[in-house]
Amino acid sequence: GLADEVRAAADTVRASIGGLRSLLLDIYPPSLVTAGLEAALNDLVSTLRARGTVVRLDIGDTGLDAAGERLVYRVAQECLHNIARHAAASNVEVRLEREERHAVLAINDNGVGFDAPDLLANPKDGHFGLRVLGDVVADAGGELLLASAPGAGTHWQLRIPLP
Repeated sequence: GLADEVRAAADTVRASIGGLRSLLLDIYPPSLVTAGLEAALNDLVSTLRARGTVVRLDIGDTGLDAAGERLVYRVAQECLHNIARHAAASNVEVRLEREERHAVLAINDNGVGFDAPDLLANPKDGHFGLRVLGDVVADAGGELLLASAPGAGTHWQLRIPLP
């Protein structure tokens, strides 16, 4: 009996480890390390393009270090995921550039928009990704700005101080 319980616990642990590995690949894909940020961002926007969304991707040389690239990727991933799920946008622009001593990621869509202050103040049950994302950015010394209104699309801006 005890052996069966140990085997069941081991199976549960193996399944959990597999799930964590899958999650890590979603958050930090191998293409980010092996092919670079531009390739990883191209992979992200391919989902929107496959749905017929026109996506303009403009990636400049920013001088980001590896931690900065991971942060840009994570923010872009969350923003593009939200656009795909909620925005019904026909056009999306993703721009990464250097502005003086900052790397700036701007993601704009022409989708349905939403009441940003209300959503941030009163997130739906289980929907706290935007708040967590803001905390992650703040912990890295960056700033995440959001502008949206019903019918007006959504505009994100991530500003990261360069090393």
